[in-house]
Amino acid sequence: MKLDVNFNPLLTFQQTENVPASLEHYLSSEKPPLFYTAPQCNVLIQQLQLFERSFWYTVINATEDNLLLRFDLMPGLSKLLIYTIQNDDEMMFLHQDIGIDIGENDYCYLGGGFQSKDLRVLVSKGTYQSLAFPFSPEQDDSESMKSAETFSFVNKFLFALGLLNTETRK
Repeated sequence: MKLDVNFNPLLTFQQTENVPASLEHYLSSEKPPLFYTAPQCNVLIQQLQLFERSFWYTVINATEDNLLLRFDLMPGLSKLLIYTIQNDDEMMFLHQDIGIDIGENDYCYLGGGFQSKDLRVLVSKGTYQSLAFPFSPEQDDSESMKSAETFSFVNKFLFALGLLNTETRK
């Protein structure tokens, strides 16, 4: 996953490898993070690998309301499980014709397949942390989960990352 820096002409994002000191405590990966900065918003994306599963840890810090971002996802993605760790105000995920508002410590599934640059996120002023787990069509069939199973699945990753107690991260 990476940010589509050309999507919104009002947000003049620059990509850099230098993560500011104020965001260094969010770094969790040995892989180099993707960091994007614009006057109204910073976006930190890290690809992580745990328990033989690759996923993304994203931190968005917005200084203005109603900022629309678009993410470029890998091809062949069937479904995306998104879990928000921190949500200071309002965060809405837009995929195809669906908009899903997601609260803190909650999740949503976005399915139906993804094209490149098919995921948009609308955020208000605040800080947002989320995990995004991609599912291929094969994983989608074999790993369908109900609510309790989804929270158990996510909690395993939060615990391994040291993020299960979100109160200390704010």
